[in-house]
Formats: sequence, C-alpha cells, structure tokens
Amino acid sequence: MPTREDIDSFKLKVNLWGDEPAIMEAMGETIEDVLPPEPSLEEELSTGELDQDDLSMDDFLNQVGLEPED
Repeated sequence: MPTREDIDSFKLKVNLWGDEPAIMEAMGETIEDVLPPEPSLEEELSTGELDQDDLSMDDFLNQVGLEPED
C-alpha cells in the first residue's frame, strides 16, 4: 500500500506531464486536489480508531449507503 507521500508525489508528476498547471491557469482555473477516501468502518476498527462499543446500526447503515429508519 502506498503512503500518502507516495500518492502526493505521483499526483504532482502526473500533473506536470501535460503541463496541467499552466493549461489550467490559462483558463483561469486551478487543479483540484484529489482527497483520499474516508476510511471504511472495517479499516477504522482494524486500526483501533473505533471501539466496537462505539458503533451503532445507524453507523453501519450510513457506511453501506442506506438511510436508517426512524
């Protein structure tokens, strides 16, 4: 798995291949930064960021893109 620094370095190199910064500047725009995805519930549990006691069914349904019922 690449590190965040590896990904940032790769993004910089890809943007420079086509002289993207100059092209975007000529159009009055800037390059949008690509943000990393939010960690999944499984990733948060495996890294210890969340305790299983902190979870609820609403959290789970939100993670899978469903709306909890009221």
